[in-house]
Amino acid sequence: MPPNGYSEPMTAMLEDKRTGLQVAFVDAVVESGRDSSVHQALQENLQVWYSSGATPLWLNTFRNRGDCRLVCLVENFTSFESLMLDQIRSVAGVRETRTAFSFSGSADLDLLLDLEMEVLPHTEACSAFLEVTVAPGQDRSVQERCTMLPADDPVRVVWSLNSYNGQADDLSLLLLGSPGADLAEFTMRHIRSMEGVVATEMDQIWDWTWMAQPDSVIALCEHFAAEHILEDGFDDLDRFYADVDW
Repeated sequence: MPPNGYSEPMTAMLEDKRTGLQVAFVDAVVESGRDSSVHQALQENLQVWYSSGATPLWLNTFRNRGDCRLVCLVENFTSFESLMLDQIRSVAGVRETRTAFSFSGSADLDLLLDLEMEVLPHTEACSAFLEVTVAPGQDRSVQERCTMLPADDPVRVVWSLNSYNGQADDLSLLLLGSPGADLAEFTMRHIRSMEGVVATEMDQIWDWTWMAQPDSVIALCEHFAAEHILEDGFDDLDRFYADVDW
């Protein structure tokens, strides 16, 4: 019996869900004065793109800069290369692209399933990506603390993902706050005060263009659920899934 207490077929299934998927963050750096045209062209390209190997979830623009960020699921890097070269880097006005990948992390599954409704324009929710630099050797403890933040805070952590981009940032958090919530105050009080956190950098989101189909969101949730089960173990796998509002 494997150490997590599940049969070998069940463990193999969970491993497949955990390792067969990556989350990619693609930042398109936009030439000055071409923000609107680039954003529109990216929207049009991504909305007609279809490949099960690279699936766009959403496109963001940022409040403090005119650049765009695509968040997508990647199962096949040949498909991802086509997405990058033909749909993103081919757009006139894209000066350069920067890509980061995450293979593991944790997420609020209920919030992730409802994220499309949470970020509709009429909700006036505030949101941001928070990039966290972690001291070597403190990665697991910081990741665990991020899953234990107060559930009743006006700002919630949608996910905290290990980020592998060859630079200083080690953890990428997606924050979602109720209208009027102070994301900076939340960061100072709950994240920057953590032992092991060296530095943080926040990019506040201006708007969202949602592209994910329900099956893509479910696949992403199953990825995080499998990660959680394999790492922590559960007495009853059915009970774990029953606790999530699927």
